[in-house]
Amino acid sequence: LADVWNDVGALHEGRGMYAQARRAYREALRMRQELGDDQKLAQSYDNLGYVFFLEGEYDNALVYWRQALDLHRKTGDRHGIVRSTQNMGFLHTAPGRWSAAMKSFLEALEMARGIGYTNAVAVSHGNIGLLQQYDGRYAAALSAYGEALEVVKGLGDKRGLAEFTLKEASALIELGQLDRARAKLDAAAAWVRETGNREQ
Repeated sequence: LADVWNDVGALHEGRGMYAQARRAYREALRMRQELGDDQKLAQSYDNLGYVFFLEGEYDNALVYWRQALDLHRKTGDRHGIVRSTQNMGFLHTAPGRWSAAMKSFLEALEMARGIGYTNAVAVSHGNIGLLQQYDGRYAAALSAYGEALEVVKGLGDKRGLAEFTLKEASALIELGQLDRARAKLDAAAAWVRETGNREQ
């Protein structure tokens, strides 16, 4: 039942319905605290932290993500440690602590490569690209987005394809390359229609 509540939360999250996602994730967390499975509990902390992050409540996100990281370390869940390291990168990025964010994403990228965690490799590349874009290093940003896209193409991940293609488009718009940006947005639109992701 806790897993069902968790899945309901994920469905709401994907539709951009964050208040409903939070309620479902909290219910899953409540049950998992009673069950005592540290890996599942860490997943719940991760999920709640992410919803708070999406809502701009960074202090709350940090509270949950730190608890998740502690549990990932306790259980030796290397995939979880990678995700938590990326989450810290997100938290550094939001207020503009770009050097700290870059350090987190580079560390996560190295760990993800070391354990063959392909999806996390893509996420790290994509966020490294975003930081480089913020820094005005557009060639490096587009290269990092390209690396991320190569990985998600191999995974058949349409949500990831949409995400990193949208990031490419934003960089091209800033460069004034509007025709190329429009082509990227058109491509992303098709994937967004297929996945039904309202946030994207």
